[in-house]
Amino acid sequence: MRLYLSSFRMGDHFETLLAMIGPKAKVAVISNAVDFIPAMDREAYVRTVFDPIAVFIDQGLAAFDLDLRDYFARSDALEAALADVSLVWAVSAKRVL
Repeated sequence: MRLYLSSFRMGDHFETLLAMIGPKAKVAVISNAVDFIPAMDREAYVRTVFDPIAVFIDQGLAAFDLDLRDYFARSDALEAALADVSLVWAVSAKRVL
């Protein structure tokens, strides 16, 4: 397993990540860490500030949203969904109360 960690968006060495996975790789973007934010606000953020799926697609990768809620108690289905994925990009969030 290889890890590429970034604390802000794609980080300072995005080209390193792209080299690690190769061209046309399949990328699963998991955004469940922000499920506590209202859907309308999440959609506005993606539209106007930052959309990781669009960033990967702009690099020629096959990026898609993988909602883990669709796989509760269905680990076999999740395993199948990830079978040909080269990269899992997990969005993180800090909740301020």
